[in-house]
Amino acid sequence: MKISAAAAFVNGAITAATVELDGNRIVDVVSDFQSGSDIKISESDGVLIPGMIDLQINGGFGIDFQSGQRADFNEFRRQLLKTGVTGFLPTLITASQKSLLKQLSEIDIDSQPELSDSLGVHLEGPYISQAARGTHDPAQVREINLDEIKQLIATKKIKLITLAPELAGALAAISYLVDNEVIVSVGHSMASSEQTSLAVEKGARMVTHIFNAQSGVHHRESGLASQALINPQLYLGAIADLYHLSKETIKLIFQTASERVVLVTDAISAMGMANGEFNLGRQTVLVEAGKPPKRSDGVIAGSAVRMDQSVKNVIDCGVAPAKAIAAATSIPAKVLGLSDRGQIKKGFIADLAIFNNTGSVTRVWHQGSEISLD
Repeated sequence: MKISAAAAFVNGAITAATVELDGNRIVDVVSDFQSGSDIKISESDGVLIPGMIDLQINGGFGIDFQSGQRADFNEFRRQLLKTGVTGFLPTLITASQKSLLKQLSEIDIDSQPELSDSLGVHLEGPYISQAARGTHDPAQVREINLDEIKQLIATKKIKLITLAPELAGALAAISYLVDNEVIVSVGHSMASSEQTSLAVEKGARMVTHIFNAQSGVHHRESGLASQALINPQLYLGAIADLYHLSKETIKLIFQTASERVVLVTDAISAMGMANGEFNLGRQTVLVEAGKPPKRSDGVIAGSAVRMDQSVKNVIDCGVAPAKAIAAATSIPAKVLGLSDRGQIKKGFIADLAIFNNTGSVTRVWHQGSEISLD
């Protein structure tokens, strides 16, 4: 099957392209629009993009990973695929060891044709700073415990972990995690720029939701966010719901480090739902029109934004569309070390979507087959 698009994200740029699919793979990509193709996508239809990848998402469609069961998780994957997110890291936030192990047992790490690919768990906490815990349960925030870490990664499900590098034992833990092929992101932290740099030397490669729940940018005492902006070895997770980051801050991040920005939704069960009350673990979160999800005490608790809308928000901030799309596709694939996802390229998995001018995905192909959006 051939798909021709007047506008497609190929090799880091938006250009006309014809993509040939055979089974679940892309077998050829040529830089022109072939009118005889099976599917023709005009410029007014939108841009043909690779399937998007979300490295931080806590739930959606009324489903919360902190409490849901396997059937809930798979229904979430079915609905997420319809938004053009063809791969993701289900994210668990700070909880007791018993609770984390239980929820890990409910999460499958696999690939299925009609479900978004579950690529490994992002464990956000519990080894974070009390001073920068955000909405995380203060009773479960704790110091580094290598025995706990070993038990968690023995499940073979942890792909990424967020921790605070200033904690006692953090540098040794980072080395251990990296040696065991777990990606380390620094976040929920009051680390100095120097402490962050030391974490990078040990193998940390990402920053969790830059500028949120972390030490920032100060002209005399530089913090985690400062190091994130200047260190070429750090990828920057960014929540572009326009609440966690202002438009000006989004522009700053992309102007400084566009090749390292990774859009994440940090979505909770409220994503894809009407306004109302939702759960994030044992916490009740309220979503009101024109506001981010918040606890009763006013603390922001994740987001309700979809990834396609995040890309549109970034473009509306004045960022070039190709850079915004890369932050949701090729760059997160690079963070995960995936050599056959995130690009429209010969030999890659045939995960594709059409991203239209209103910031919505209108068609999705997963592993070479079109997905019904009904």
